[in-house]
Amino acid sequence: MNTYIFCSTRHLDLPPNTFFSFRQVTLTNSRAIVEEFVTQYRDHALITFGTISLEAIASCPYFLVRQSAQSLMQIYNSSNLYTAAHIIHDEIDFFTASLWFLKDNACSTAMLHLYCSEAETAFNKWRTSGQSNSKGEYEVVEFKERELNEALHISNRFRSIITSFRRVDSKQFHMDVDFSRTTRSSFVEEPYNNHDRIGRAFSFISLARQSSLLPLKISLYVASFECLFTNDHSEVTHKVSERGAFYLANDRIEALGIFKTLKAGYAVRSSYLHGQKVAGGTKEKLQDTSTKMDALCRRLFRKILDDHTPFTLNDQELQKWFDQLLFG
Repeated sequence: MNTYIFCSTRHLDLPPNTFFSFRQVTLTNSRAIVEEFVTQYRDHALITFGTISLEAIASCPYFLVRQSAQSLMQIYNSSNLYTAAHIIHDEIDFFTASLWFLKDNACSTAMLHLYCSEAETAFNKWRTSGQSNSKGEYEVVEFKERELNEALHISNRFRSIITSFRRVDSKQFHMDVDFSRTTRSSFVEEPYNNHDRIGRAFSFISLARQSSLLPLKISLYVASFECLFTNDHSEVTHKVSERGAFYLANDRIEALGIFKTLKAGYAVRSSYLHGQKVAGGTKEKLQDTSTKMDALCRRLFRKILDDHTPFTLNDQELQKWFDQLLFG
């Protein structure tokens, strides 16, 4: 096993001596593995990555992959280690994003380090955007092994649901790495009209979690609901709030509360995007609205995991389902 991949995390905590494995990747908080790596490859590793970077990995939970270079490229169907690392980072990010389904958090990945002694290859891959919690704050949250297992189950389930929401094959853009020329993001090449409602809606959740600007965060939460609960351009605010409330609520009293929360979210979005004074513009009120919207989005996507069929319907069938939801 002469290839090591370390991927550090932000704002994540684990119980002592955690070793949680999935798809060739291990999430752990063991300092011993990092220290063993430094001892074995001291001269080259310290020069390549630096003491500060290695200490940053060891001081927080991190994702680890240990394989031979050949095995890595075979497992991830890649022609080079850079492509394999790119795919692995995407896999790790997808799992980390699934932690949100369990509870509000600001967990994300940071720097990925790859070191291959056999090929004398080393590089870093940095995620510049992190996540904030629903209040726009960065707070460390602990996840126990039971929760990690649940997140993995959700990750696998969600992956099977959003079949049309796929990044273009990474290999297409990383076969030849040349940082001296203009490179393309694979997002540019995506067939956008093939994105399903659920995938689009979750992309708004991801963007909301990347922003600590509360009016923008709330606006993106609202956009997620709008993506799922409207199929035309008229009376959108009322329709989305009403349909979302009836879909999530267990009774009419609860539906009214959800309806009011969604309307409050819409008020923030409308005033913010139209350049007006932000509705409910105090920090405390915005944090309260954002936290409630985040909780509703989580509840929405947990329910979609159980039955996503309505949101795969065409516009005409979806309208019938909306009518049945309200009047059936």
